[in-house]
Amino acid sequence: MASNTNGCPVDNAPADDETLRVHFLGTGTSTALPVGPCLAEVDKPSRDVGLFLDDYNAAPEDKRTPHQWGGYDPSAQWPGSVPCGSCRGAVDPRVKDGWKNRRGNPAVVLRKKRGGEWRNVVVDVGKTFREQSCKLFPRWGIKRIDAVIITHGHADAYNGLDDLREWCGRQGGHIPIYCSALTFETISASFPYLVDKTKASGGGDLPSLHFHILKDDTTPFEVEGITVAPLPVHHGSYFSAAPPAEPSKPGTPINDVGHHGPKPTASKEPFICLGFVFDSRLVYLSDLNSVPDKTWDLINAAVPNKADSVLIMDTLWPWRPHPSHVSFPQAMDITLGIKPKATYLLGMTHPTTHYIWEEVGLSIRDQQRRDPGHQDTALADMLIKRIWESEDMARIAADLKTWGGRVEPAWDGLAIEMGPGRLEQLPIGKDGSAGGWGVDLTASL
Repeated sequence: MASNTNGCPVDNAPADDETLRVHFLGTGTSTALPVGPCLAEVDKPSRDVGLFLDDYNAAPEDKRTPHQWGGYDPSAQWPGSVPCGSCRGAVDPRVKDGWKNRRGNPAVVLRKKRGGEWRNVVVDVGKTFREQSCKLFPRWGIKRIDAVIITHGHADAYNGLDDLREWCGRQGGHIPIYCSALTFETISASFPYLVDKTKASGGGDLPSLHFHILKDDTTPFEVEGITVAPLPVHHGSYFSAAPPAEPSKPGTPINDVGHHGPKPTASKEPFICLGFVFDSRLVYLSDLNSVPDKTWDLINAAVPNKADSVLIMDTLWPWRPHPSHVSFPQAMDITLGIKPKATYLLGMTHPTTHYIWEEVGLSIRDQQRRDPGHQDTALADMLIKRIWESEDMARIAADLKTWGGRVEPAWDGLAIEMGPGRLEQLPIGKDGSAGGWGVDLTASL
């Protein structure tokens, strides 16, 4: 495999027509990590950080050493005093591989050779697209964007569309955008000038986007030589707004849904996000809380050789369910429905660190303590115990142990290459550098 001076793959690397490269542009949540309020040590912690602090405060004083609590020390200088392990690890250079806790909005770049040249298809351009592409495209040798696929109409999937303007200008043409009719409606409401240039203002410097509205949520299509089979999954619910409690009055605060009165309530109608099967062997499910039965039929039809497939799977929390995402036990239940060669987790939120997620994945094979001296080892042991004692995990534990595949957390910058009977991780460079700019992925913010 050809590489640049930093040992990173470049565009002239040899590959056969069946090779598909997957570059992880973002592996975090809709908020991305680290989170500003965590680093600023805002008095009110997030729910999960609050649970961590409850456990910490309930422990005997002699059991509150930093080594037992992921390095957290309330009396230390910043960032050691930040209770959120993943946000602290993202900025503390003393934490081994702490930079892997920096997670952008979920997104991947699919690369496949066509006519002897690599073609680049981006799946989702969310709020962190510009930052992530500036950091990672030079490392990967990506010099153009040939198409974009949008999974759903949330900001973490499409808010970076405007950042394609410079790419369009430099490439000298439009960029095709593939999305559902529902997502197109949302984009049109959010960015009217992207779909109708008569609604532009300012200097009129706009990206040239060509929207391809999918026929429906189930019909396969092809993009740059990559076959794409849509998979409609449930990603939470629609919310219905209650009528105002009283007429609007000047100076009355407006709540977070933009009207006066009660907040909205969840309806029974599921919000649809599209997952995909790419080239019959890569299953991509970035945002979901359940897979409908009809979608399982689509997966079974689109992936003829599941044992040679790879699953990229949304996993928000270690063991608790969420209205619009899945927990680790739920993700493993879906994994068992496919039984791929490997499952890569993304969408992980704080405070669970990348190292802890690695240990959780290894626990499937009864392998732990990749690095016994790591500051998160004690917390990993505690969390793994809770996961395996949960009802959801107990129900599938026996099948998981006999499955034989592997589970590991993805990280921003990870790149894998797939071919028939083949799966390998592409090199990151011996010094952790990103090529191109020479960006050091291991450096602190």
